[in-house]
Amino acid sequence: MERKTKAVILSIVPGLGHLYLGFIVRGLCWMILGICVAVGSSDVGLILVWSICMIDAYQKGRHTVMAADIEKLAGSVS
Repeated sequence: MERKTKAVILSIVPGLGHLYLGFIVRGLCWMILGICVAVGSSDVGLILVWSICMIDAYQKGRHTVMAADIEKLAGSVS
């Protein structure tokens, strides 16, 4: 499974996909925002924040170099 797919699946909990990708501050901000919206808003607000978080995690997953990518590149050079 690709990392962008894992990030989207983990984003069922807002911010968890970002934490998986290594974006600690962004992930924590999404978690705090998700909790605040869940407590103080209607269902529409929660669905909006949740969907934006999933889209953002997908985009970050497409453009993030992780350790597995570096190992793959190092293996192809040798």
